Amino acid sequence: MRSFRTLLLLLMVGSSACTTIQEVDKTKGSLAAHLDMGDHIVVYTATGTIIDMRYVLIEDDVMRGSVYGDGLRSVAVELGQIEKVEVIRGAPDDSGDRLSNAAYTMEVIVLMGAVISLAH
Repeated sequence: MRSFRTLLLLLMVGSSACTTIQEVDKTKGSLAAHLDMGDHIVVYTATGTIIDMRYVLIEDDVMRGSVYGDGLRSVAVELGQIEKVEVIRGAPDDSGDRLSNAAYTMEVIVLMGAVISLAH
């Protein structure tokens, strides 16, 4: 029974994901220094709009990217309109590599099967 509890604990710890949300200074130089192409960011504007997007670049005082989860819809936000920018790191990627998501799911299923077989 003790090995069952240990395996269950390892399964829970191994299956958990850690998401970090980091606020970035909204000046042009700071944004460019902290953001990499493809970063998942949330932009809060002075008008109250919240934009969930993937960062691409900053040019001519405009931040450009695509809507998170829909890479075909582009977004442009003037730097002067930005109140706050948050970078989200470590979250599961809904629009990313489907093969790695499938492999992760299979890993969880195999581990659960091992735990159940040891319980009997």
